[in-house]
Amino acid sequence: MKKDMLPAGDFYAHSKILLHAIGIAIGFLYGFIDTHIWTPAESYFLVMSLVLVDFGTGILYAYRTGTYCHQKAREAIFTIGAYTILLFYAFQFSKQGGIMPVLTHIVFVPMVLVTLVSVVQNFLKLGWIKKELALLVNHKINSNLKTDEKISMPEPADRELVAH
Repeated sequence: MKKDMLPAGDFYAHSKILLHAIGIAIGFLYGFIDTHIWTPAESYFLVMSLVLVDFGTGILYAYRTGTYCHQKAREAIFTIGAYTILLFYAFQFSKQGGIMPVLTHIVFVPMVLVTLVSVVQNFLKLGWIKKELALLVNHKINSNLKTDEKISMPEPADRELVAH
């Protein structure tokens, strides 16, 4: 009779194989993301972690208020997929050279800012941060956007309301 290589009760051997398999999967995923989606891959993982924190806090708030539905959990998966596809195409186009390397930053920065503002709003709703901090973060982001608008757009002239 042939002896099994891994007896069913040998937890140590099974956990060792599982740990190696997880390490190989993580290495493959990291290499694939670094080569095809975003370099460095750590930035991609940080943005996706921010997205997960955003959806986690949003779902927690929905549970607390009784407005949770399964569609909110599906939105997290679709958002991560959409962000990944968007970053993939931006990264692939940036390899072409010319003006295209700027495209990666045009895609990446708004993605981070939108998610960060959403996380701050969720933290505020959950009561984890004070309102002043949330307003400060929101003000800093909006003031930078308004400063850019003032540079590129002239001041609007005073308009009189015309009655019809």
